Amino acid sequence: MTLCRALDSVPIRVTSLAKEPIFKTPKVSLITFYPLKNHESLMVVNLHKILVRSTAQSNRELQHIINQLPEHSGPAIIAGDFNTFTAKYQRELTLLLGQHGFVHAGPERIKKSLLNRLDHVYTRGITVKSVTVATNITSSDHYPIIVQMCL
Repeated sequence: MTLCRALDSVPIRVTSLAKEPIFKTPKVSLITFYPLKNHESLMVVNLHKILVRSTAQSNRELQHIINQLPEHSGPAIIAGDFNTFTAKYQRELTLLLGQHGFVHAGPERIKKSLLNRLDHVYTRGITVKSVTVATNITSSDHYPIIVQMCL
């Protein structure tokens, strides 16, 4: 879910190619745009990648989402549950998104916390000042990521 008062356009919904292994349901990513003062817009992709068993399938799913992104030369954020259970998955993810100008903003992998390895924030055209994982908030199976950034 994405909530904001400044929505600039109708959100674009992207459904995963594959379905979850247990419940047989697809995952959905949401692409939204927010107006900026300089007449540009900020593109935000809120995603929940499917749980997969191979990096090749993970890359196919991510490429499918990337292929649905509209042309956008302004600043952008791709964030959410990437299901990066291993460092290899995260390296592949960072490499693929890097080909589209995105850099990993965080959080860094913490070996002792599996939940901290699943969710990530990638940005393009944005300066990231800080990234914090709110491990004190336990109302979800994922910790909130707090990112301070500026254009």
